[in-house]
Amino acid sequence: RFSVGHRRGDLCVVASSDGRRGSLLLHQDTLIYSAILAPGQHLVHDLDGDRAAWMHVIEGEVTLADLILTTGDGAGIAGERSISITAGRESEILLLDVLAPGRAIKTMETNGHLDGEVGRRTLAHE
Repeated sequence: RFSVGHRRGDLCVVASSDGRRGSLLLHQDTLIYSAILAPGQHLVHDLDGDRAAWMHVIEGEVTLADLILTTGDGAGIAGERSISITAGRESEILLLDVLAPGRAIKTMETNGHLDGEVGRRTLAHE
């Protein structure tokens, strides 16, 4: 439904609770974005105070905060005002913008093969 052109260089809404811009309809307070990024390309996604995010690297390499995530890695973000993503090489990502559960703590959870570890790292407490 969403061409490479629609997803190249920007976050394209592919699923939402209201079907905006022809996206798939979800019955949850969630926005799912897809993006294809060129090497060195930088994106910022703002999160409202009650929102959290999960980013999954489908292919490629991106930097999120000070972490380098590669194909198959994912990271959860809560308690932040925005997410800053920079592609290290041609990359495809999915970003889920969701309602944060409870009081947010600034954390980043990693899943996948980030240095062979699966873990949780607390960035700062509110």
